[in-house]
Amino acid sequence: MLVRRHDDRLDKLHSASVVGSLTPSREDTWLLAPSRLVETGAHHKARVAGQIQLIRGLRATTQRYLTKRGLARPRVLWSNYREMRSTLPK
Repeated sequence: MLVRRHDDRLDKLHSASVVGSLTPSREDTWLLAPSRLVETGAHHKARVAGQIQLIRGLRATTQRYLTKRGLARPRVLWSNYREMRSTLPK
C-alpha cells in the first residue's frame, strides 16, 4: 500500500510503501498485516549523487516495466501541463 503526505500546496511530498499480507477481515472489510516499510527515496535526499542514482534507477525500472508489457514510453504533453499549472494558485 502506498501512503503519502504533503502540504496544503501539494508540495513537500513524502511517500512510503507498506508491504504485507491483505486478508478478508469481515464480510465487507480487509485487514493489512504490515511486514515491511519501504521509504521511497528517503535515503537519497541528502546528496545530489543520491538523487541522480534514484532517478536513474526509476528510469531503468520504468523501462523494464514498459518492455515487459510491450508498451512504448508515453508522450508527455508539456504544453498542456504548463497551461494547467499556470492556473493553480501560487
